Amino acid sequence: MEIAFSSNEYTRVVLKDYSTTSKVRRPEDHLADSLIYTVIYAFLDKNTRISTAIHKNKGTNLLRCLHTKCASYDSNSKLRAKLAFINCRISQEETAINFLSRLEQKANEARNFDMRITEKKFIWILLNNMKHHRFYKERIASFLTAFELNPSSISQKLIENKCYSYDEDRIIFS
Repeated sequence: MEIAFSSNEYTRVVLKDYSTTSKVRRPEDHLADSLIYTVIYAFLDKNTRISTAIHKNKGTNLLRCLHTKCASYDSNSKLRAKLAFINCRISQEETAINFLSRLEQKANEARNFDMRITEKKFIWILLNNMKHHRFYKERIASFLTAFELNPSSISQKLIENKCYSYDEDRIIFS
């Protein structure tokens, strides 16, 4: 959309003045506002076109509306990714490696939204969830205690190796 805006002298003015922290200035010419609408409309999917139909031929209004929708979507997505990581739980049927992989995936999604997840925080959430699993709870208790006493004594790589051995023990036990 930025390229399309910069290719026209009328929309270039709007792009120059556009700021996410202040108001979008309406062009003085009604045709320029209609042109802005046409440029934006070309990039919208059907659902967005339907939900923004009240802004027909009002380019600056549509630009404001889209900015609000995008800001809301980003903040909701960031919160959802953060909560998905923090609230990730192991099920009783899940293996340790499966849970570790799923938790890593949730952590990476949260990192995509600039959430800072340290190795210490990751291990803390992993161990605190695994202590509720019927098979792993006794095995994980010593790691959790050691981690609480000295967090730097346990690394994510060590936990990963232990998860593989726990899963092997679980298969043998079954």
